[in-house]
Amino acid sequence: MKKDVSVTVTPKEITVNPTTAIRLKKNEDTIEWASTTKDQQFTIVLPPGEPPVTCAFQGKTWICQAGPFQAGTTVRKFKYDITAPNAPLLDPDIEVFPEA
Repeated sequence: MKKDVSVTVTPKEITVNPTTAIRLKKNEDTIEWASTTKDQQFTIVLPPGEPPVTCAFQGKTWICQAGPFQAGTTVRKFKYDITAPNAPLLDPDIEVFPEA
């Protein structure tokens, strides 16, 4: 299942919605980050060992995707970074849950 995250970039901040941790089911869920501002690019930096992130424009919307998240057998949480030109760094959380 794809988990959607909206990313808003302004000169003062980067914000995401949802603002709480993203809950992912191991070996199943992926994340799609989409810019809320047309033509705004950003970069998602996941910790080492996590799935690669691919980013590209879909129309005029910048989309980054990653997943599925496979490592580990227990619930875990990690921070990732979002960077964009002329905006401060944001480091929200992802929680990965093992399959039930």
